[in-house]
Amino acid sequence: MAPVVLPNQLPRSAEGDEAAIRQIIEEQTAASNRHDAQAWCKDFTDDAEFTNPFGMVFQGRPAIEKRHAEIFSGMFREIREIVSIRRIRFLRPDVAIVATDSEVTNYQSLPPAIVSSITDGVFHSRAAQTFVKGKGAWRIAARQDVWILKPPLARGI
Repeated sequence: MAPVVLPNQLPRSAEGDEAAIRQIIEEQTAASNRHDAQAWCKDFTDDAEFTNPFGMVFQGRPAIEKRHAEIFSGMFREIREIVSIRRIRFLRPDVAIVATDSEVTNYQSLPPAIVSSITDGVFHSRAAQTFVKGKGAWRIAARQDVWILKPPLARGI
């Protein structure tokens, strides 16, 4: 098993890898703000797995794209999203875990469970993504999203 590489131990070549991953996140955010499902999904592997905040699992890029096309033409048809990268952690030179936080505004509707947790008009969520590098390019192999509960709901857990 390969050792875990801590950020301060990254070789110089990893700086370019981190920049490439940051670029993918930036492009994905721009696609979200254009409501473009195809562009949002372009960096997923063909067999990627996406788990939404409700635990629904979408297997493969076509299924992920189909679901996002539905969302972007429905409840997220006018959203504005801001994504912040919390951490990029390289497990190996070709595998990275990326943690992001998102703030979504201008949504048309949300499920009642999420609406009850929103106190500021902003849908807050967090994603954990597994990036893999093959043939010189980074791709998203898995992504899991969760919504961030805001007080007072979070205190009751």
